[in-house]
Amino acid sequence: MKNGQVDVSGSSPRSRKTKGDSRAQIEPAPTPELGFNTRVLDEVIAAGPAGLRKAQCTALRSAKRYLEEAADSWKLDTGWLKSFDTVHRVRARYALVWRPRFLAALSMCHSPELAARHTRISCQMAYYHRKRDPQFAKQWDEAREYGVEMLHARTFQRALEGDLETVYYMGKPVGYIRKFDTKLQIELLRAYQPDQFKTAGVNVNIGAKGDVFLLTEDQRHELQRINKEYLMNSPLPVRGREEQWRPALPAGEGA
Repeated sequence: MKNGQVDVSGSSPRSRKTKGDSRAQIEPAPTPELGFNTRVLDEVIAAGPAGLRKAQCTALRSAKRYLEEAADSWKLDTGWLKSFDTVHRVRARYALVWRPRFLAALSMCHSPELAARHTRISCQMAYYHRKRDPQFAKQWDEAREYGVEMLHARTFQRALEGDLETVYYMGKPVGYIRKFDTKLQIELLRAYQPDQFKTAGVNVNIGAKGDVFLLTEDQRHELQRINKEYLMNSPLPVRGREEQWRPALPAGEGA
């Protein structure tokens, strides 16, 4: 009805588009193809300690199939466990069960506390076995080295393939941005090619025509050590004899 007259044309008012209608028309952007390092590392991390043990068992079965000598280094009946078997048989047998799980978790998280929680043992028990069993202590160190290698692989992957950052619009992914950490790339270049990409040291001006020396970290620490040793070995001036420590003045300037 308009101005007291009924609209008989049958036309309906235009309906407004809601946010739900706009959101339904947005097509999510396809996930870009991941690099080799990213795909492999994501699979290893997602599998966790159980996936690591499964991969080890698969490798052992393949070695036996092709008549190659291989042994489960994490499920090792050490000499200490054999001697412990005569005293506490049940605890020694149970150690062969929890040790591989503990070492697999330790290699993934690099934390004995988290590895013990995953294995459902007390952290004191793990340290007790490490203290008394040298072979288990060696396995412990090797597992932690594996965790450091994974950290290195993740750092290398981020520097080489970058990180994917998702762009969202109205709650849906509409694109991806690949970002690279320039500082991380520079640090890796300094680590692998120190001759070409030197680490920034301390600039030491010797006052000879503005010459500046670039010291490495080792050289700087050595210079600090020599300076400290000199100060520690130098005799201190005795009170009342300061005149002996004063430099000789030219004639006519001391008056």
